[in-house]
Amino acid sequence: MRDTHYFESGIKDAYKAKVKDLLNNWNAQSEYKGHSATIKLTIYGSGHFRYTILRSSSGSMSQGLESFLEQLNRIGLGTHRRSQPYVFDVTFRAR
Repeated sequence: MRDTHYFESGIKDAYKAKVKDLLNNWNAQSEYKGHSATIKLTIYGSGHFRYTILRSSSGSMSQGLESFLEQLNRIGLGTHRRSQPYVFDVTFRAR
């Protein structure tokens, strides 16, 4: 018998990893190297999302990151089949 909670956790972890990869595609991040931000994401089945920047080590990074997130939201983060939105925090470190 399969543990559905474990199965769902695995899917969420894979989706979260995909989201982190998409965030790492931010072209301007080298401008903020060494800075970090924690973002709360609510991602709907369509892949579109709401976000809140919970913490940021730089005000200018927050502004740049907001602009990037708005662009990314137009495209979406990829659909998912979960009936409820995924809600999780992501810590982003500029490289």
